[in-house]
Amino acid sequence: MKKLISLILVSIMAAAAFAVALPASAASGFFDVEDDRWSASSIRYAVKKEYMKGVGDGKFDPEGTLTRAMVATVLWRREGSPAPTAPSGFSDVPAGEWYADAVAWAKETGVVLGITETTFVPNRPITREQLATMLFRFSSSAPVSVPERADLEPFADDETVSGWAKEPLGWAVEAGLLKGTDGNRLAPDGFATREQFAAIIERYDGAFILEYNEPVLRSQYTEPDYPLVEDADFYVSTTGDDSADGSFAHPFKTWERARDAVRTLDRTDRDGIKVAFMAGEYGALDVTLSAEDAGDAGCPITYCKYGDGDVVFNNGVTLKKEDFEPLTEDEKALFPQKSTDLIMKYDLDEYFPSGMPDGLALFGNNGPIWEARYPNKYYDGSDHYLKNTFLLPEEYQREYCIEHETGWNYFGMDATILPPMTMILSKVDYFKDMKMTGYIMYGWRVDSLYIKNYDKETCAVKFDDTRLPSDFSTVGIRTPQMTLDLVFFENSPGFLDEQGEYWYDADTNNIYVYDPENEYNIGIGGSFLTLSGADNISVVGLTFKNSLSGSAVRVLNSEHVTLESLNVYSVYRPVEASGSSDWFVVRGCVFSRFISNCISLGLAHHRTTLESNHAVIDNNFIHDYGLSKIFNNQAIADGAIGTVISHNIFKNSPNGAINLGMLSVIEYNVFTELMTSTQDFGVIYTWNAISSARKNTIRYNLFGSMGDMGGGAFGIYMDDFTQDQYIYGNLLWHSEIMLHNARDQYVFENAFIHSSLVTSGFGYFVDGKVQDGVLPDGTGWYAQFKRYYIDRVNVGEEGYEIWRETFPSLYALTPDVDNPYVYTSFFCPWDSVHNNGFIEKGYGIGEEVETYGEVYDNVTTAKDENPFFVNPTRGDYRLKDGVDFFDIPFEEMGRY
Repeated sequence: MKKLISLILVSIMAAAAFAVALPASAASGFFDVEDDRWSASSIRYAVKKEYMKGVGDGKFDPEGTLTRAMVATVLWRREGSPAPTAPSGFSDVPAGEWYADAVAWAKETGVVLGITETTFVPNRPITREQLATMLFRFSSSAPVSVPERADLEPFADDETVSGWAKEPLGWAVEAGLLKGTDGNRLAPDGFATREQFAAIIERYDGAFILEYNEPVLRSQYTEPDYPLVEDADFYVSTTGDDSADGSFAHPFKTWERARDAVRTLDRTDRDGIKVAFMAGEYGALDVTLSAEDAGDAGCPITYCKYGDGDVVFNNGVTLKKEDFEPLTEDEKALFPQKSTDLIMKYDLDEYFPSGMPDGLALFGNNGPIWEARYPNKYYDGSDHYLKNTFLLPEEYQREYCIEHETGWNYFGMDATILPPMTMILSKVDYFKDMKMTGYIMYGWRVDSLYIKNYDKETCAVKFDDTRLPSDFSTVGIRTPQMTLDLVFFENSPGFLDEQGEYWYDADTNNIYVYDPENEYNIGIGGSFLTLSGADNISVVGLTFKNSLSGSAVRVLNSEHVTLESLNVYSVYRPVEASGSSDWFVVRGCVFSRFISNCISLGLAHHRTTLESNHAVIDNNFIHDYGLSKIFNNQAIADGAIGTVISHNIFKNSPNGAINLGMLSVIEYNVFTELMTSTQDFGVIYTWNAISSARKNTIRYNLFGSMGDMGGGAFGIYMDDFTQDQYIYGNLLWHSEIMLHNARDQYVFENAFIHSSLVTSGFGYFVDGKVQDGVLPDGTGWYAQFKRYYIDRVNVGEEGYEIWRETFPSLYALTPDVDNPYVYTSFFCPWDSVHNNGFIEKGYGIGEEVETYGEVYDNVTTAKDENPFFVNPTRGDYRLKDGVDFFDIPFEEMGRY
């Protein structure tokens, strides 16, 4: 990108020499800037953008000397005048000077270094090489395209350029910001004027167009210090003895012994009971606390760490690199690679004598360890997977699909596939346990089918009907067909060529890992801790890792339970609460590397009364999760009423974050790097259940960049039958809102950056028939809608009447209770979208809302404009002072 800017200091000076002095006009704004002055338009630009100001008395002083302080101030103003975190530290930049904050910011961001470590010399005229260096550092610290460096050797005085300025000057010349002076000289020690810099900064803006970067958190979370617990009633240690008294000097060895000791305590005049675990790894844990172990409101029971290190319960095995062994010569023959020196093995007989369970996941320090696969880069969000689709031919669909009430089941499936998949399979002769994985359109999810046989002549693949996904027959589909798109292949030794990948050989019960590093965690056991009828219990500061099944902590029919500051990873599911549990709190925890939901709230006991379950999910960090690739595998499955989900960070997952409950508040959360392998789904999502997704409030959340496999990955997705959501005060960056057959949605005062609000609808039913040709007859959707739409089974007749009174507009659509298909509208009616800001032309509001709802007072601006925010180039979306725009509490988002 050569010569983006055709401005040269010398040519600017030459133009100035030929300018004819004319009387000042009102258009210029300054007495000393005539309308036909060569720099007039640039000065007007710099002043309008509030980069530069006059010098007083109605003058701009266009030929005045440009100083170092002026340049720092202009760049600072261009960034939105952000407040520095500390003074500059320069002795010659006193506090209170007009340039003090600018110089402090420039020092803090690396734009300036100073003449010396302690001096800046703010009023010294800036040289051309100093100016180029400031602009270069300014550009290097921002997400802009910086061109290659020009060769300075053709300039007559290239040897006079200071060493520290050679790269900046080469950059400035290549960008067109600076050219040679008379005699083809760089004049690195020459000076610039104020009008010349106004022109330079205008051309700079033209070359480096404003881009809105991903939002950066302004709030900073610091892990709190954990104080030593010196007032515990009992202590537990890995070196303890269950025959001891449980004192600090003579601790117990097991949780079970401490639990039994708590049972014997006289609780008279006690305000609480505390059990502290000393640091160490305790091995496997399977403890149940029952009603016998419950506390009460006046005497709650706390199980916590002592505070001198991590307390770890490990229901599996952790392998180190040194635990792996090299291959034998016979084993090397299994792999087609020319070199097998980096492949190591581990024998699983000790842990899985009957063979490794299907679906077992290995975890590393940063997430899952994937089975050997081609192509390698699928899960990093790149597009290196095979963009090919195969469809079960119609003759196979009809022959092998057996319809059930809840969906379709497939038996003996096979299909003919097309390149490039045939090219891959033709090179693979080893089909044992090999899987073909992709986006399977029987339930909007990524899943795997095991290959039983492949015929190279006919290109037909036969799948193993004994190894279908466990829920294959329970997932409803629209049509009796299946497509497998965005395909990759798993679990073939021929693909074991990426660091950390593994291949499992069922014959030898060995896992083979390519270039193992760090540690590997394998789950073996199930749940660690179960609270069943155990009220008034707190579990604080403990670590649970490695489980194959179940939930690390299960809360069943228990009230006033708090899980705080837990670290849970490499497990099937971290937390589950169900039954009649109430007043349930999960706060300050870190959950990562789990397979299913992070927190499953099945608290349905208030469904008949619509009273709150009082669940609070607050201040947690949930990352690298949902690793089973199952659709709808949200971090939080909210089956409760009145849940508060606040100040959490959700990061890095193939799926979304929250499946909405009802009457809940979702606020001050941060969602980023989600939906990397999910289509037609949402980070916050609800679908098809009249017993959920009613009257929720989604406000003050930050949605960062989301993945998209081509079918839509939305920040907020209000799907069928969703009603009465209030969505406001959110900032969405490359993350859209979808209203799909949803009604009475109120979407207002949200900022959409490179994003939009999308709406769609299916049409409507009249007397059981789909009108407008939207859905064909006989798809099975009628039964599905009927099942979800009338929820009398779960809530009972008395509860059903409460629901009807609470949501009258929805139930008014089905006056005939036995036939819910009497004029049921699915076009997004009565949605209200108003007072939102859409940044970037081409993005806006879907036509269904504009047709069937109300849309007003929304603002749309081009992407290269910034009328609202402090510095979107660096992800700072705080509002500028004095801007008439809805305020988003950006600094309150995230953990506190």
